[in-house]
Amino acid sequence: MRSDLLALHGMAHTVIHGAPLTTPPREETLTEMAASLSLVFSDAAEALRDRACSTRSPIWRLTSSLLLIRLFPLVAADRHILCR
Repeated sequence: MRSDLLALHGMAHTVIHGAPLTTPPREETLTEMAASLSLVFSDAAEALRDRACSTRSPIWRLTSSLLLIRLFPLVAADRHILCR
């Protein structure tokens, strides 16, 4: 996932700023790669939400507070907003 994210960033940088490619071209287009990574991040966020909602301990104890706040900005304020 990290290498795909870096490749996507490089492709976007080329498109937006006209910079030379930093990685060799891939078979996936910019939009295909962005859509694919979006699904990966959505799945990861859903897995974290499911894990957090199925435990009795506060969500911020499950993993890094910084990561969770980045994924779910409201989690620090109110856990039940996150859990349906």
